[in-house]
Amino acid sequence: MISKGYVGLFSSPIDRKTMGTIIECWLERFEKIEQLVPGDSQGTSALSIKSASDLMWHTNMEFRAIQGDDFTWVYVKADSKVMETSGFPSEQISLSVDVFIELPGIIEIIDDEDEKRLSELEKLGLL
Repeated sequence: MISKGYVGLFSSPIDRKTMGTIIECWLERFEKIEQLVPGDSQGTSALSIKSASDLMWHTNMEFRAIQGDDFTWVYVKADSKVMETSGFPSEQISLSVDVFIELPGIIEIIDDEDEKRLSELEKLGLL
């Protein structure tokens, strides 16, 4: 199946406090939130997030928002103004775009196929 993603542009960099607020928003809307925790030689493990205090802050964070049988990956670089998603396309609103709805500070949601806009963000040093 083909993956579908989006880039969310925020008005200010996503710091630890903002990420905590985002997690609280997600917990209210989705069945489950997991954070991938980079492991040692054993590989990567997933931590079930029950509250913002469970956040493991580091430079490159990966989350999985789960709703029923559907999920989307969310990629966040600490102190960046962008958040990226990847998931399965849907005829209804996909989780890949749904994770951005009603988030504090979100100013734009860009389709990952919008090469022109993504190039502009790249030139600005945001991607």
